[in-house]
Amino acid sequence: MICAPRVLLTLLCATATGEEHREFYEDGTVRIECEVVPGSGELTYDGPFRSFHPNGELASEGKYEQGLKTGKWVYRWDNGKRKEAGPYKDGLRSGSWKTYSEKGKKSGEGKYQDGHRSGEWTFYRKSGSVDKQRSGTYEWVEVERPGGLLGRGLQLNGNVEMGPWIWNWGEGGPRIQCVYDRGALDGYLHLFHSD
Repeated sequence: MICAPRVLLTLLCATATGEEHREFYEDGTVRIECEVVPGSGELTYDGPFRSFHPNGELASEGKYEQGLKTGKWVYRWDNGKRKEAGPYKDGLRSGSWKTYSEKGKKSGEGKYQDGHRSGEWTFYRKSGSVDKQRSGTYEWVEVERPGGLLGRGLQLNGNVEMGPWIWNWGEGGPRIQCVYDRGALDGYLHLFHSD
């Protein structure tokens, strides 16, 4: 069984623009370095932000404004190689993003709008060739099926469900949460009672 390292200590220090905030893993390795809004009573990130993997490698680097991610962010694998990179706007992924394999090879590229893949995306196989089954036009959609079932999620090329989806009955709460890969269920499927 693999257990996530526990955070042992949180440290706050005053800086010229805010309070410097640090969190540490149990072994003393830095987990988070950032600035927070001073005297807010709550932990609101504001300014440069860096997080680290338990092995000390940089995990993510970017900037917050009043608790929302903004500007360019870079995420890294625990071997230090780039995993994803792109901008945020108002806390949501927006604009051009690229993804990379653990070996550092580009594995995908496309655009986000309002936090969802939008428009043309190209994904690559390990060999570097285009993965035509996953590449195409992505769109965030809401669809209605017979019986009033309303679904929200990502579609590839206008008709193939991809990634997480939520299905509701009419105006009620969620009935089904699931994950699709090229139109087929893949991963979890959660069913909910009506009450």
